[in-house]
Amino acid sequence: VKSKLNFSSLLTLYNTFVNTHMSYCIAVWGCTARVYLDKLLKLQKRALRLVFNVHYREHTSQLFLQAKVLNVYKMYSYNVCIFMYRVFKHITLSSIANLFQIRQHMLDINIRNLNVFHLNNCRTETRKKSIFYSGPFKFNKITQQFPYISQINNLLLFKKKIKLIIIHDLITF
Repeated sequence: VKSKLNFSSLLTLYNTFVNTHMSYCIAVWGCTARVYLDKLLKLQKRALRLVFNVHYREHTSQLFLQAKVLNVYKMYSYNVCIFMYRVFKHITLSSIANLFQIRQHMLDINIRNLNVFHLNNCRTETRKKSIFYSGPFKFNKITQQFPYISQINNLLLFKKKIKLIIIHDLITF
């Protein structure tokens, strides 16, 4: 199939079959053990190498950039940030939003560089990987380094900005 199709068709197939399956509910299952995510990353790299028609040992970091595709780890961070943006802007169910504490509701004073979300204490690494800790942590880190992000009122614009920040490694989690 890859010899019969051009690059854009192969990339469309990649986005249709690989990317959609990997991004489905990744905010929930993306906090799993690194062993499982590494297996998915290997499959993702293999599929991307097929799209670009390169050697099976070729580095993939440039391929991800060229295709404007997030690897599984970055995809998780991206989706968690979108989820937290929805919580922050009250675009999600109130029952879900009530699981997170926004600092503006905790303090009546406006302090510069204050975290947007309250971080709960975690005793275990498993809890730190959960969305209840990693979500506020990632969103706080992004809003500290890029303060304009929390002022964006358009979800599509937010997604575009966050994807650029994550895909170009302007922030590490």
